[in-house]
Amino acid sequence: MTYPTAETLLIIDFETTGVDAADDEPLELGAILYSVPHRTTLAQLSTLIPIAAGNAAERINRIPAEASRGVSEAESAAAMALFQTWLDRADYLVAHNASFDRQWLGQPPTPASDKPWLCTYEHFQWPLNEKATNLIATALNHGIGVSNAHRALADCQLVAALFDRVDGFEALLSEAIRVSFESKYRVVANVSFEKKDLAKARGYRWDGGRREWYVEVSEHSLSEFIRSETASAGFMVRVGGKISAFNMRD
Repeated sequence: MTYPTAETLLIIDFETTGVDAADDEPLELGAILYSVPHRTTLAQLSTLIPIAAGNAAERINRIPAEASRGVSEAESAAAMALFQTWLDRADYLVAHNASFDRQWLGQPPTPASDKPWLCTYEHFQWPLNEKATNLIATALNHGIGVSNAHRALADCQLVAALFDRVDGFEALLSEAIRVSFESKYRVVANVSFEKKDLAKARGYRWDGGRREWYVEVSEHSLSEFIRSETASAGFMVRVGGKISAFNMRD
């Protein structure tokens, strides 16, 4: 399969009033236009998005709802117009936990986009991470200091710093693109409550709805992953359903 060329990336992060895109609102947008050939940031954008109601997530992001209303309608429109030009220019949109961020894109006043996404949590195999982890831990593992978190532009800057610093970035990016277009399978750990820490330590995530520990494994790696887990995990695994490729989902 031939994938779109990655010359320009648009790193995006949203701070929001909650986690449910059906009921909550985007509160802050951070964005960095990034050049892959030059391995550098081209431009940065940070703006609050005016909201009418309160911010239920203020304890986490420390953004008072009243502060968002300090951005005028004209200022917000100008920021979104600039953001639109970057969306048009970018080959891929990038976020850490892109499943979360892409659900807010297209919610007024942000413009929509049909560009493919890359997730720096799911798709990138960071060389100094033992397993996929949060952005702060990933940055620290790679020698990048963290002075601020849970603000949109600060998180974008951490992703850009990783792109600047990591060795072999072009190969890392190429593999991430391939993974983003590849179907996966849900692999479930057959562990008791007493052994849940074994699964957690190996990167399995808890699904409270299904009450199971799981990971998503690419189709081409499935057989080897099951063989390896059976030999070394200390628990058995089973294969769940097939998951559409990240860039093939609605």
